[in-house]
Amino acid sequence: MEWGKDYRLGLIWQDFQHKELIDRMVELEKAIREGADKNDFYGMIGFLGNYINDHFALEEVYMKKYNYPHALEHIKQHRKFSEEFRKFKSGCIYQEKKTSIELFDKLSLWVSTHLQVIDKTLAEFLIKKGLESPKIV
Repeated sequence: MEWGKDYRLGLIWQDFQHKELIDRMVELEKAIREGADKNDFYGMIGFLGNYINDHFALEEVYMKKYNYPHALEHIKQHRKFSEEFRKFKSGCIYQEKKTSIELFDKLSLWVSTHLQVIDKTLAEFLIKKGLESPKIV
């Protein structure tokens, strides 16, 4: 997973947060594969979990404010990811490296698909509502 044009959706706040999310996931993947210090590793997981929750909350504010017609479906996806992330955290703490890598790969695929499909639909909707912003990320 690497930040690139495929992930740029046209909303400055969303693109900025998605880039940060991907950059942090790349760091976490490196930590898993290379074996980072446990405190650093758990710090990365904690930061990422909080960042994801904040990001989801902001998207959900916009969904509500602009009456996004697919909000319930989108929020359901957020909850599903939050549950998968919880399993990932638990797996990293209690399982072996191979399991952590498998769980991380599953999360990465989910994030990639979510950004390129689900969040893209949200961005297109919000842009039509007048929230278009320059792509500077």
